[in-house]
Amino acid sequence: MCIRDSRYVDPPDVALKNIDLTGKGSYYVSAVSRSTDENGIVANFSIRLASAPTDNITIYLKTSDATEGRISRVAGTAVVWSEDNKTAYVPLFISKDSWNSPKTVEVTGQWDNLSDGDQSYAIILSSDNTTKDKNYLYVDPPDASLSNLDLTDKGTFYVTEALGDTDENETWTTFTVRLSSAPNSGDNSTSGDNVTIKMRSSDPGEGVITNVTGGSGKDDNSTLVFTASDWSAERTVTVTGVADNYSDGDQNYTIILSQDNDTTDMRFRYVDPPDVSLKNIDLTGKGGYYISAISNDTDENKVKATFNVRLATAPTSDVKIWLKTSDASEGRISKINNTTVSWNVDPDNASADNTSSYVSLLIEKDEWNSNQTIEVEGQWDNISDGDQSYAIIIEGDNQTDSDRNYRYVDPPDVTLTNLDLTDKGTFYVSKASRDTDENGQKATFTVRLSSQPDDGDNNTTNDNVTIYLSSSDPDEGKIVGISGGGFTNTDNRTVIFKASDWNSERTVTVEGVADNFSDGDQNYTIILSPDNDTEDRRFRYVDPPDVALKNIDLTGKGSYLSLIPI
Repeated sequence: MCIRDSRYVDPPDVALKNIDLTGKGSYYVSAVSRSTDENGIVANFSIRLASAPTDNITIYLKTSDATEGRISRVAGTAVVWSEDNKTAYVPLFISKDSWNSPKTVEVTGQWDNLSDGDQSYAIILSSDNTTKDKNYLYVDPPDASLSNLDLTDKGTFYVTEALGDTDENETWTTFTVRLSSAPNSGDNSTSGDNVTIKMRSSDPGEGVITNVTGGSGKDDNSTLVFTASDWSAERTVTVTGVADNYSDGDQNYTIILSQDNDTTDMRFRYVDPPDVSLKNIDLTGKGGYYISAISNDTDENKVKATFNVRLATAPTSDVKIWLKTSDASEGRISKINNTTVSWNVDPDNASADNTSSYVSLLIEKDEWNSNQTIEVEGQWDNISDGDQSYAIIIEGDNQTDSDRNYRYVDPPDVTLTNLDLTDKGTFYVSKASRDTDENGQKATFTVRLSSQPDDGDNNTTNDNVTIYLSSSDPDEGKIVGISGGGFTNTDNRTVIFKASDWNSERTVTVEGVADNFSDGDQNYTIILSPDNDTEDRRFRYVDPPDVALKNIDLTGKGSYLSLIPI
């Protein structure tokens, strides 16, 4: 047998091609985060440009099958659906100045009430055919492929996670339970088609069920009942922490949900619902902090949000904590317990001076269980960067000598969102300065725009936004003056914003009217109506807030003039 020597045998080479993108516009479309499902599970993916454009880019997105999945949010903005636009394209604007920032697209799965198995669909991305950047003109981004998981005809329990931990100060939390479909035994009669879930705590010494909506009982005798008529309504279960008076550390426990082995609907018989895991925070012999939820989002128009801080246990001495913002260009601590916090900075220069400084909060030992209120004010950054998350960072007291329970105990930070208003048409309308009265007392309020009117044609000569004002009750109050605007008669008054003076506040003066009736103080409203004809589509059909006032009744009330003899 002859064995050929493999030496000197040259393996075949592998030919490849490196695609040149220089001078070509292209898009990076990320992988989809997950499958959607018929219970409204959300998936997302992101889009960004591969290279800097010379002009703004707008691409268009639509779903290939609106019965399986719909675009629910684009770059942080909710998409409103109707039966008329389920095949319509949704625009995605990419600024040339933030071309390399990913834009997130959120897709929500839809319930089609068909047992059709898991269904594939796509979010179709179409090119910008109008941009002035020839590198991106007619460049078609890749589509995003998804799958919507079918849940029809499957007996499934949807059990949410608990909203938070319990603790030994009887802090409570909740979770919800619902069915995937209506109970049905298949006999064409739904009167007895119920599904019942029994619940109990794995450790009643740490946490117990204290309330059930859509069921009955508490503690270890709690049930949830789903009928054919109310199966789709969520049931809320409340669980409350228990103090065991032991310094045993934080304890994990479970709310156990037991299957219904007697239901006539075979889809749900013997199906075990998911249990809910919880933790009961140990407070015995520990210094701790209660941090409330934030009241609301801040925004770039300096809308404020608040939260509260208090101690969990009585300290033996005063406790001092420290607070600072993670991003002073988005939000700043403005008040602590109604005391204004001074910022020694230029509001347009967030990198100066004390933007990263800590602010102290002293909690006196005799006021340990009183809420300490922190106010945070949103900041304008003049950047169209979408809604931004930031935090108020809270540091513990590491210098307390007399109470070691609070030394090195780090309070939880507070997460906020500052809503982006850049490039959104918004009216800023102040509250009325005071009440009017029947003696002609006047009140004022101000109106301004969030941005310059612009119809996009590079000519701002006629880019106006007009607001129409009227009184809901001219017999109680009337508009008598408008700075920077105008009016032709009592009932036809306008505030006009031009591209040249859009950032100047307009002051509206309202005068009380005597109606000669003793009718008590009367509430009325100055109604601000939208401009439905402006060339700037950001402001078209945007309804400014109305202004509430009160006209003080003076009819039948005596008054005196003080006469000084000459």
